[in-house]
Amino acid sequence: MLAALVWTLWLSLGAILEWPASEPVAADAVIVLGEDPGHRYLRGKELLLAGYADTLMLILPLPHVLGDATGNLKGVAVHVDRSADSTWTEARVMRRWMEANGIRHVLVVSDPQHLLRVSYSWWSVFRSSGLRYTFVAAPTPEWSAWNWWHNKATAIGVGMEVLKLGYYVGRYRFGWGSDGHHGLCRPQSLVMPASSPAHHFAATMPAEYDANSWGLVLRSARYPSRVIGADLVESA
Repeated sequence: MLAALVWTLWLSLGAILEWPASEPVAADAVIVLGEDPGHRYLRGKELLLAGYADTLMLILPLPHVLGDATGNLKGVAVHVDRSADSTWTEARVMRRWMEANGIRHVLVVSDPQHLLRVSYSWWSVFRSSGLRYTFVAAPTPEWSAWNWWHNKATAIGVGMEVLKLGYYVGRYRFGWGSDGHHGLCRPQSLVMPASSPAHHFAATMPAEYDANSWGLVLRSARYPSRVIGADLVESA
């Protein structure tokens, strides 16, 4: 009986990790989580082009992703965060960003096998906030919720997610190996003039901002704006 239970759990791991994923709904913004080679962004782009939202937040985007977003998403406000360095800090920083910008509901895009850990992090950070979020999966061609072990890289990824989820529960729920400081991140602001094109910001940003700034906001040239920290203010 125990062996059968363990075997069933093993076969179901992919589906369990993917369980928080939902169908997209209308929202205020799309958030593409970090460590994305491009497929998460493409799913987020699909959502934006389909009209689910008109604001995009990219966390630690690669240059080709940022270039496509600022060059091809006309009428979309593109925000970039370069401070969140883990799934947990992504949740904390995004809560502050949402509160600072009056955003009430977001679509959060990530890999299917990542979503259970994302869900645990966001539930822990966002509870009692009144803010809403919907998780949207961005699967790669090799992903299968019920045959995940057939691909070596996918199987390793699933195993790592299980280990990381256990670590998150141990650290953030029970405080194992923790210093006890899990409050919201304090953002750092970067002020940029409206006259500079968005692509120029990305190309010429000082190294210290590239590593640490929160609230870099880019806008397509068709919609010039004045940027103050994380706030987007329309030009006169």
